[in-house]
Parts: sequence; C-alpha cells; structure tokens
Amino acid sequence: MSIYNTGAVTVKVGSSEVIGFRTSFASNVTTGYYFKLTGSAAWYEVATVNNATKLQLSARYSDSSHQTIRNPENIASVIVATKLYSGTLSYYPVIQGHVVINASLEKFTDDSGGILTGDGTPAGSGTVNYDTGAWTVTLGTNITATANMAASYLSGNTLNVMPYQIVTDYTSQYGIPELSAGDTSIHHIYTKAMRIIDHELWNKSASISQTNYSIYSGYNVVATSNYVYSTTASTGAEAGWIDLSISELFRTDKKIITVGVATLTATTLYLRIEGRYPTHNRAFEIYETQYTSTTSIDEALTITEICPEIRIGVKVEGTGPNNIYCGLCRTETF
Repeated sequence: MSIYNTGAVTVKVGSSEVIGFRTSFASNVTTGYYFKLTGSAAWYEVATVNNATKLQLSARYSDSSHQTIRNPENIASVIVATKLYSGTLSYYPVIQGHVVINASLEKFTDDSGGILTGDGTPAGSGTVNYDTGAWTVTLGTNITATANMAASYLSGNTLNVMPYQIVTDYTSQYGIPELSAGDTSIHHIYTKAMRIIDHELWNKSASISQTNYSIYSGYNVVATSNYVYSTTASTGAEAGWIDLSISELFRTDKKIITVGVATLTATTLYLRIEGRYPTHNRAFEIYETQYTSTTSIDEALTITEICPEIRIGVKVEGTGPNNIYCGLCRTETF
C-alpha cells in the first residue's frame, strides 16, 4: 500500500473539511481515496479535492473524545406574539444529532439532518447549520409571557497539525485499497477492502445475463390430438429436445419457462415439460399444467429440475386458430 502523508493536517471534529499544512493534495490525491489521522482506526473517503491544502471528506469527522458539552447557552429572548427567531450558536462545528433548543413551552430536537422539530401542538420547526452554527426556529404557537430560549449541544474540538495517511494504491476496477510489503495499519486497510467487496457482491446479486431459447412457435394452430414439441408441429418422439449437457442452461439451477397464447375462440391449452437422459430415450414428466382462455394467456413458470435434455410440449383443444409461443429463458445470477 502506498500512502501520501506529506506535511500535516488540521481537522475539526464534526466537520468534513481538512486543511493541510505544507501539503500538495491537488497533485497527489484523487476523489475516492481514503484518509485517516495516524493512530486512528477510522477511514474516510475523500469527496472533493479543493486545492493543494484543502479537501472535503464524504462524512463529518467523528471523535467522541474530542467533543465539548455546551449546556445551556442562552440564544434569544422569546416575546409574546412573535414566532420566528434566528441566531448563531457560539461554538461550532456542531455535532449533528445533539442539538436541543428550549423555547419556553416548546422544545426543539435535532434530527441529525439539520432539521429541528418542536414538540408543541401544533409543532414548530427550525433548522441548524452544523458548520456555521446558524439556527432558525418558528414556534408552533405564541407564548403568553417573555422567556429565555436556550440551546444545549455538543461542539467539535479542533485537532491541529496532525499526522495523517491517504491511501493511493487501488485496484483498477472496484477501487479496493491494496497492500504492499512493510505496510502498517494492515487491519484497517483489510477491513476497508472487505467492506467494499461485500458491498459490490451484494449489489451484483441481481441478474447478470439472460439467454432465450425459442422451443415452440406456431401460427394458426388448430386442435391437436397429441402434444406438439417443435416449431414444425411435428409429433415425432425426437422433436423439440434441447441438449442441456452442452448448453449454458445446464450450469444454472433454475430455468424460466415462458408461455404465451393468443386465441380467437375459446381454447384449452395443455403445457407439458419433459426431461430425459441420454442413456435411454424414455421421457419423464417434469411439469404439466392446463390453461383455459377466451382471449389470451401469458404465464411464466420456474422449474428447478436438472437433466441433460429437456423439451416443452403443447396440446390444444378448441376450434382455433391459435398463435402459440413457448420458450425457455435462462437467467444467471452472481
């Protein structure tokens, strides 16, 4: 693992801003790199490189051992018939999720997203800016007597001229941090890499490929006395077989059978899915079902049986004509 650690940095707990001292961030750091203070277990992704001595992290820097309790701080005088108030807290950055403002009969709490919500009826509302300490409050109802408005909150301390590390070696495809001989903080890099791999695997669990096989397609089909297994409407014993032993279909556990029938008159359709092994020619039934419709049928079935060969048979009752499609669709997931 190669790292960039020239100079030193200043961070404020509760802020995403990093200020460098004798650094060259613009030339050596890219969005997506990982940053940490030396000796800390927490890694942060670089969101923006502003210039040679300034960058922004993707999350606010957190360190509960470098926070100060501000409790309480008088921030305004609430008067009768006035609902809207604003001001600036004395200390910032403010730790998100830890702001409580008491305004006489109503208390406002911070939702960690900069929104203050009152507990009155009707409830008041407000905002707080964690970086600047600026706040606004709108009371839900007017108060009946003058009172003080007070804020209780946590503010972040400034960590000055701190040694740091920014990882600069990553894999080309998924941006996984790499390790090299002699690396320190290996367990932190390993954990970060595994989290990226876990995230990518989870997101890749969706479909990654799909193959469609047209097994039967017939137009103006009239009633059939036996099952038809091929597009030529042949009823021969060898018609319609797909050899899965050499097909990619045989590599997956599930095959999706799609069936569609368009009819001009009342029709009953029988669908039969058969399998067989190359050591003998006897077909065995995997699945069979019946559909009755006066207009159209559109069904999707899932089968899990695996065998070297498979085919779909269709039998039609009714005067017709009917347009019939049967296909086998394989969807492979990772």
